Amino acid sequence: MKRFLLVCTALFVGSAVSADNLAGVTEMVCSTARAQICFETGECFALAPWELNIPDFVVIDTKKKTIRTTKSSAQNRSTAFTRVEIDDRSITLQGVDVGAFSLVIDVVTGRLTGAIARDGLSVSVFGACTGTKL
Repeated sequence: MKRFLLVCTALFVGSAVSADNLAGVTEMVCSTARAQICFETGECFALAPWELNIPDFVVIDTKKKTIRTTKSSAQNRSTAFTRVEIDDRSITLQGVDVGAFSLVIDVVTGRLTGAIARDGLSVSVFGACTGTKL
């Protein structure tokens, strides 16, 4: 019985955290679930994304090459990225805005991994994306 409950729990949790397949999607909404900041001194801290002023949701548009907060966000932020590469496995974005940033989004799972580098610090983020056309 315990094994059955464990398997059921694993299936439920696995499906609950799944993001969407992004094949052919040019606009998506992404959210960051985890963040970590590291300093050149070697100290690193895991923080909630909002503690690092990371918006709850952003819209990524690979055609316009922009990342922006959602219309309902009070932050009203936007930045452009200069490089986008899309293949059948991943969407890779890179740009510069008060430092360099790079995002990799898995096309099949929608999982997002990102890094931001500035003088003396780096921030790593992990999250998920889904297409805006549902």
